[in-house]
Amino acid sequence: MRLARYSWTPLNGCDDAHMRRTITLEPDVAEIIQKRMREQGLSFPQAVNEAIRAGLAEGEPRSFETPTFRMGFDPSVPGDKA
Repeated sequence: MRLARYSWTPLNGCDDAHMRRTITLEPDVAEIIQKRMREQGLSFPQAVNEAIRAGLAEGEPRSFETPTFRMGFDPSVPGDKA
């Protein structure tokens, strides 16, 4: 599987503004980012930041509880063959 690699220099005025960042994307994610860049006229960092913000905004996953039911006890059914 080939991974897409992109590099950019953040221009946010921070001390690390001149450091390059490399992000490795799997092909399906790279496709989604490229599509968003084309459709919305975004730069690579803008598209990635929006995707990260959207994913983080969803919050914690909801808990899932499997319902249980009482099925009664039948002594004629062997426990090892239930």
